[in-house]
Amino acid sequence: APVVDLWSTPSTIDAGQSATLNWSASDATSCSAGWTASTATNGSETVSPSATTTYSMTCDGDGGSDINSVTVTVNQPVPAPVVSLTADNPVIDQGQSTILRWNATDATSCTADWTTSTATNGFATVTPSATTTYNMSCNGNGGSASNNVNVTVNLPPAPAPVTSLTADNPVIDQGQSTILRWSATDATSCTAGWTANTATSGSATVTPGATTTYSMTCIGDGGSDTNSVTVTVNTPPVVAAPMVNLTASPASVSRGSTITLSWSSSDTNSCTASGSWSGGKPISGSQSLTINGPVTFTLTCDGDGGTATSSVSYTARGRRWLNLQ
Repeated sequence: APVVDLWSTPSTIDAGQSATLNWSASDATSCSAGWTASTATNGSETVSPSATTTYSMTCDGDGGSDINSVTVTVNQPVPAPVVSLTADNPVIDQGQSTILRWNATDATSCTADWTTSTATNGFATVTPSATTTYNMSCNGNGGSASNNVNVTVNLPPAPAPVTSLTADNPVIDQGQSTILRWSATDATSCTAGWTANTATSGSATVTPGATTTYSMTCIGDGGSDTNSVTVTVNTPPVVAAPMVNLTASPASVSRGSTITLSWSSSDTNSCTASGSWSGGKPISGSQSLTINGPVTFTLTCDGDGGTATSSVSYTARGRRWLNLQ
């Protein structure tokens, strides 16, 4: 009966890392598994599980079948801190005060230049003389995080508008979409070439074909403000076309003699023989065969970039001899 051996290198990874699954089967003609397209009886495949996963493989042969499994353990990361920082009144008149409130999860301490408190939650009163962005940074076992809040101070004359423009996903793959969101303070209207909406807050879906910078201008009693956001578009990688080379030796043989077929391939996942031989073949190797007449051997290999085929033939040179074509 077939015997299949399946192992992982390494067997324990951190979340986001990859492991290589390796397999080798004896007395088998083909193998199958849901995590690889290869049907070869030995090989390897890279996997990137997001959680601890058990992988199984079944190999079949003339004597039956065998199944084996291996578990890849995924160490989950310690959660990073998340900081919330808000202002009770994010827009105030000059001379007024507002209360900043903060709360941090998965954090052990916080620091800010506008409060002496290092607690992970609390509040503080601030009286900015001009529009101010307040920042807070918090540390925990999973790292550090920061957040900020903008307190707008209305100054005479009317304050200038402040425009915020963000992308939900600033980095996307080609063909994908992202949502642009904007908001403006002290503005009466906004304009942009990529949306017909002139409201001072809103959203729009965009599908750029290449990396694009989007701008928005908002106008108010105090003037105008423009902000921009860049959406980076990742172009798909070029997939190489597979190549296969099948050779035979010797070039001339007598009927009933043994020949050796040798082959190699690149950018392929699996190979299949046809013509005067058959069955799945490894992506490179050799095999000895006895021939008694004209034959043609063909090897077809599949890869992510398509299919490649190579053939060799022996033709009759006489009643007893065969020539390689």
